[in-house]
Amino acid sequence: MLDKHVYRNQFEKALDMLLKENYIELVNMTEQVKGPIVYLPYKGVVRDNHPTTKCRIVMDASAKPNINAISLNQALYTGPNKIADIVMCLLRFMVGKYACISDIKQAFLRIWISLHDRDALRFLVPDDIFDMHSKMICYRYTSLVFGSVASPFLLAAVLEKHITDNCSNNMVRNALLNNTYVDNISFSNDYEDNMCNFFNESTKVMESGSFQLRQWSSNSPKLMQQVKDKNVQNEDSIVKVLGIMWNTIDDCIFFNEIPKWDKSYCKRSVLAATNSVFDPMGYISPVLMQNKLFLQKLWKLDLKWDKDFENNNILMQEWDHLLSDCEKAVRNVTILREIKVDRNTEIHVFCDASSTSYGACIYILNPPINLDTRGNSKLVFAKGKIKPKNTVDNDNTIPKLELTAMLVGARLVGLIQTSLAIDKSNNVYLWSDALVVLQWLSSQDIDSAYVHRRVVAIRESCPGAILMHVATLDNPADIITRPIRVDKFVKNELWWQGPNWLVEEKRNWPIQQIEYNLSPPLINIQSIDINIAIVKEFDISFNFKDESIQTLLHISMVDRCIELKEKSILKFFDTYDFTRSMRVLIYVFRLAHGTQFHKNLTNSFGNIFKTNLGQFEFAKLKAILIMQNECFSTEKLILDSGKNVVSGPCRGFGLRYDDLGVIRCTTKAVQLDPVNEIGPILVAPKHPFVMSYIYSLHYHSNCASRNYTLNRVRREIHGPGLKVMINQIVQRCFICKRHRAKYLRFTYPRPKPLPIFRTKFLAPYVACGVDLAGPYKVTDGLSKIKVWITLFTCLVTRAIYLVLVKDLRASTFFRALKELSCRHSTPLLLLSDNATNFSSTNKLLKEIAKHLPEFQETEGLNIVWKFIPVKAPWTGGVYERLIGNLKSNLDKMNFSQLINIEEFREHLYECERVINDRPLQQVGDNEVITPAMLLYGRKLGGGGTLSSIYVDNLLEDSKYLQKILPQIYRDNIR
Repeated sequence: MLDKHVYRNQFEKALDMLLKENYIELVNMTEQVKGPIVYLPYKGVVRDNHPTTKCRIVMDASAKPNINAISLNQALYTGPNKIADIVMCLLRFMVGKYACISDIKQAFLRIWISLHDRDALRFLVPDDIFDMHSKMICYRYTSLVFGSVASPFLLAAVLEKHITDNCSNNMVRNALLNNTYVDNISFSNDYEDNMCNFFNESTKVMESGSFQLRQWSSNSPKLMQQVKDKNVQNEDSIVKVLGIMWNTIDDCIFFNEIPKWDKSYCKRSVLAATNSVFDPMGYISPVLMQNKLFLQKLWKLDLKWDKDFENNNILMQEWDHLLSDCEKAVRNVTILREIKVDRNTEIHVFCDASSTSYGACIYILNPPINLDTRGNSKLVFAKGKIKPKNTVDNDNTIPKLELTAMLVGARLVGLIQTSLAIDKSNNVYLWSDALVVLQWLSSQDIDSAYVHRRVVAIRESCPGAILMHVATLDNPADIITRPIRVDKFVKNELWWQGPNWLVEEKRNWPIQQIEYNLSPPLINIQSIDINIAIVKEFDISFNFKDESIQTLLHISMVDRCIELKEKSILKFFDTYDFTRSMRVLIYVFRLAHGTQFHKNLTNSFGNIFKTNLGQFEFAKLKAILIMQNECFSTEKLILDSGKNVVSGPCRGFGLRYDDLGVIRCTTKAVQLDPVNEIGPILVAPKHPFVMSYIYSLHYHSNCASRNYTLNRVRREIHGPGLKVMINQIVQRCFICKRHRAKYLRFTYPRPKPLPIFRTKFLAPYVACGVDLAGPYKVTDGLSKIKVWITLFTCLVTRAIYLVLVKDLRASTFFRALKELSCRHSTPLLLLSDNATNFSSTNKLLKEIAKHLPEFQETEGLNIVWKFIPVKAPWTGGVYERLIGNLKSNLDKMNFSQLINIEEFREHLYECERVINDRPLQQVGDNEVITPAMLLYGRKLGGGGTLSSIYVDNLLEDSKYLQKILPQIYRDNIR
């Protein structure tokens, strides 16, 4: 700990220097102040090992007088980041035979503050800094302060403006602008004359702005002689350059300090020791990666920050070993500073990954001049990352980590090219030992979104790069991802220079069995040829691209009749989902019809075209016409002749044309109300367009059951074999397969006759079954809570009503029961299990009726409550089945994700709509009865449909419904 007397002496010296140089001034307390007044706390930072500034007074501009106030830093404008990238500065410093380093004396203090703003930088200094009761002296800064968020930007902006306006030498101006990091200036070049010129010009330019360059160090004897003549040299041969050490005699760089560890075995100390090693270039990243993996292990053990693991001998020994390896690497690793770059310099990026980490390393290669010489290569940058702790399992595969490592390396290529001034036309090689990654990078059609995004990013980061395969033993990036002994690492030529064959002629490189291409040529996936009885013909040949889809088309305008040469021009609906395939079709018609396509749509659909709905419906109509021309040519010929279809698979459908030339079926609803009903569209269920549309309806109905999907589809389309095709589509649905999976197959017993209250003609919700589902975890604000779902099911109509509750108390259930009474009707009979909240509510209602006779006739107090036998939940199957249906729908919506309570309530509304719109019983060939029809007299429906371009709403015939309702109640409700 620093002695207080030493601290006092250093602090007083620093304060005297500030006063002497007029960087601070005494405040006249009697003077009237117009600007803001802020008193700042401060601290003296003592650095005994610093060659120039032993003590620096740092102001705490983030301090607040109270919790509701704002600090000075919050009130100041931070400004854009104009500080140069430290890695780029270090890379430029390493290019060239000679280099030099200097810093600006008191750079921040050389920039004056406006007189109007100086009172915002006041601070109080006691006569005795260790006695707060001694006399206080008030000072204020006249220059920039350490501790202000605006100071770095102001310094960088002032230096940039001054250098740009006052430096006429292009080489010196560019060097000062690009190689100035805060107050440190570095420069490198191959010629000593240029080094001396830079010294003279930069000193002159900076002195014209009252900035003094000092502490010059260089490996150039000629430059150092001029520096000594002006007495601005650094006497040490080992100096610090932007956080790393440079030996000017040997011209090599090494690391500053060994890891700082406080001897405490806890997560905080491990993190501090790991991050205390400053390695911006990643030279010892293989050693530091093991420390990071150990830190991740501590995170997985869920240890607190200051919780020690001394009782775990294995962890203690592992950390001691890692710390010892890190210290050895820091002490023994020494790298030659010079990087040679010429017009033929190549960049080689090696990438690799393992199950725990991934990384990339970059080498600069100067190829051999002729067959008898060898080139030279050198490691210039490396970067390693550990696999995230919480990731999706599908993203944890090693090939995907290999691809991510390739992305890390590709993004560093631009940094290396800019820093080392390497022409972008020079060769860039991307090496990997993963064949699957190279295949991904050479492909156009990629199904995985994870892979596709990273492939696109790699192509954008380094276009024109050459893909190469390398064996694992020759891949230096493999060292990043695996443990290695420090003594072998320090002398590992594979790591420091790359593979031995890299500096030889290209003919000695590994033979590539497959030629990979980062930018593969466009491939025609399919060819579509549409021939039309010509009204107006266009012959357009073009390459069509929608993400990975490419289509070569010969298109003609179509008015009504379409004749096709190909078997099916809509076969791409088999490969891609319905929405994506429709987008393909829209782009086709855009290009085929040109401006006329947009003009016709605008006239037909008005403002709806602005949302592209007009284009979608236009393409859908054309797809329907194409499908019917392909599959129902015989039926079209019969209808065109004015006759009815009386034979074939469509003989009983009552086929007819609508106003748009689409063949439709005649159903009972159309016969009863031909004005409002237009009938379903005739389709061929095995056609790719129809199969894709059916699956889209099934998927967007939350993967509902077969009967629900059949009911939903038959509202829009109809055709021979439709039911069989729907069964097959639902059977193949992956989400449905997962929810249908069972561990044990068994035969259900024969159902018993329904009880009398299930067959009476009662109003909805007069007889109800009730049960609770849950708990489900949701978020409410910043906290996580548990919620339950109260399910009321009408025993007659089989409709459900859902209420979200936050606990299982009887009072909470009573409120849910009251909500049902207000929204629908008060139940006269309730069927439930023997849960405490149900039995307590029943007792409560009986007590009220017993002690308050005048309310005995009140609706709700005379509920007949039937409890099922204890430990016999199957007797409540009337509501248990719907509980299972509800849980299945919620699982399909949430996928076990944590959502907030409002989103969960919205999901309940959607589940209630879907379940209440399920088919109960088929009546006739094409009609079904749903709970919603019994509640509201209509089907609920939802979402866009194929026929939405012809009618706004689908209305049910009320006379027909009233006619069949008694029969349904009597015979068909189950």
